[in-house]
Amino acid sequence: MNPSPMQERLTGLLRDHFEVDPGALRPEASLQDLGMDSLGLVELLVILEEEDGIELLEQPAGLTAETTLAEAVRILEEHAAIGKRQGEGAVVQEPLSPSVVSPPVVSPSAGGGAGAGAGTGSAAEGVLS
Repeated sequence: MNPSPMQERLTGLLRDHFEVDPGALRPEASLQDLGMDSLGLVELLVILEEEDGIELLEQPAGLTAETTLAEAVRILEEHAAIGKRQGEGAVVQEPLSPSVVSPPVVSPSAGGGAGAGAGTGSAAEGVLS
């Protein structure tokens, strides 16, 4: 059976970045057996996010130092597939224009000077002028 792209990527990272002995990269080996601790796992996830574009908003459930290499591959493949589906269905929202976000500017004539509130114009006229 051919290794999946995620399995190749994960074993490549463990071998090249984390300097794990290639002979130790067996499916039944736990990440802890391969020398990974919780900080190493976080570093691995950051690399996958930054270099591979896998959206990992938080550490995937079930992915710990005790997870086997085969389980880690399965968990990361599932998480990557979920992130991809969510990305495809995402609606891009345009930012609000400054006029919608900015508070109205009140001119001095509509402000709180002498006779405020006693004029014939509405407060809206002062805001729009």
